[in-house]
Amino acid sequence: SKKTDLQIMNRQKKTIWQRLRHSWTSNDANRNQAADLTIPSVVIIGAGISGLAAADLLHTEGFSDVAVLEASDRIGGRIYTTQLEDGPKLELGAQYIHGYKKNPIYRFAKQNNIQLIDERDAYDEKYQYLTERGEMIPSSVAVDAFEFCEELIDQSADKRYLSNLPSYVTSVGAFIKWKVNQKLSTIDSKEQKSLLARIYACREVMECSVSSCNSTHDLHLSDFGDYVELSGEDKEFKNGFSEVPQKLAQKIPENMIHFNQRVKNIKTNNANSIAGDNKRLIIECTNGKIYNADIVICTVSLGVLKEEARNLFQPSLSPQKLMVIERMGFGVTDKIYLRYSKPFWKKGNFLCNYFLFWDNNDDEFVVNERKGISLSKDDQWLRNIVSLEIVQLCPNTIVSWTSGESAKVMEKLSDKTVSESIIRVLRQFTGISDLQEPDQVIRTKWFSNPLTRGSYSYVSASSCSDDIDILAEPELDENGCPLILFAGEATHRKFYSTTHGAYLTGQREAKRIINLTKSTRKS
Repeated sequence: SKKTDLQIMNRQKKTIWQRLRHSWTSNDANRNQAADLTIPSVVIIGAGISGLAAADLLHTEGFSDVAVLEASDRIGGRIYTTQLEDGPKLELGAQYIHGYKKNPIYRFAKQNNIQLIDERDAYDEKYQYLTERGEMIPSSVAVDAFEFCEELIDQSADKRYLSNLPSYVTSVGAFIKWKVNQKLSTIDSKEQKSLLARIYACREVMECSVSSCNSTHDLHLSDFGDYVELSGEDKEFKNGFSEVPQKLAQKIPENMIHFNQRVKNIKTNNANSIAGDNKRLIIECTNGKIYNADIVICTVSLGVLKEEARNLFQPSLSPQKLMVIERMGFGVTDKIYLRYSKPFWKKGNFLCNYFLFWDNNDDEFVVNERKGISLSKDDQWLRNIVSLEIVQLCPNTIVSWTSGESAKVMEKLSDKTVSESIIRVLRQFTGISDLQEPDQVIRTKWFSNPLTRGSYSYVSASSCSDDIDILAEPELDENGCPLILFAGEATHRKFYSTTHGAYLTGQREAKRIINLTKSTRKS
């Protein structure tokens, strides 16, 4: 019966708490304080949106012994708004509230009077659709082709379209290629077929930036639809996304957040350990500082876990969790901002919102006699530059996005090389030979950053959605009690890759601790 099931659950919950309290009070020093030990000490690793959400909820519930260890000198993590000298702000990290309805980030913004603006619809803007040979494609042709690609991406997330597929169609990229080939096979004109193939390729590159992967073939097909898109328009922040973590941090005692504390390892305490007190965990930072805690909430990125998990935890994480960390997808998406003191597009009727349709390497049809751009092996990353647009809140600036291996190559180049290379591409596509170079280049390097090692997660073709749940499971101590908890966007099955997913997982792990604590007050 339901009543019997509930009684069993309550007994199990009580037993877990009794074991947990025993773990905290298993030595003479702490046993004397056992009656007062109803609230554990918590260390949260990372002051991104997930770590701050956890700290805020724990503080609200009366947890005073909480330390947030942030490896950098700022809060926000992969939310990072930079203030320019001449006033405007640019988003170097997260930019959008993805679907505002039932979105906790939107709700938090409204509750805290954070100003928002609507994201503009790229297809409704006045864009120029350009080929590598300098041709301008009618917007009706380009938009129709883009909408066909949107349908394919929607279908790849809908299991109704995923039955009776060829055996080789196991990734999103394979599905798109299969559908595109079916479409192109119905077209007789080589010229039209070539053009559509280039437009489809452009949209596929854009999807790689959205999913933070190198290729859509990296994306797991059957689980692609497990990601849930919230309804409502996307929103941007008038004064920068960083307002959200700043407002959140204001709700937390200032001395709770410790900056420049990069964690070196997390050790389970034992009878032979020499620590400042007898907590269950010893957290050592690279600067030699030691923290002690009963429970740790780890919010570092999946990219950092991929690089450091085997050495970060002592004893090691479970073999299953290490395997999951290795095979889950975590990619890089970077932005390249080009700033002008005197924007060339304001001199005449120039538009600076472009979609670029590169020639296919195996294209048999030459549209006209004008030669395409010649790229060396080292310059192939530029083929990932498929759109440029004016920044809505910084109109003297244009931005392009790049992802995957191309982004990694870009990060290693100098600002001057990046600037010269992109302007060379623009001159080729626009036909404007005297197009000036920008006065300043501002770009992100999320893969090179040792504190992130990438941008956000995706369900890889070698992984599955169940792996997200496994990553989110707590590591238990020898008594079967929660010891190390995991939060962050990569631990949310439905909202991975998003700030609202990260925020919710921080709250989820804080609630896990709160619920355990409440059970002892009833026991």
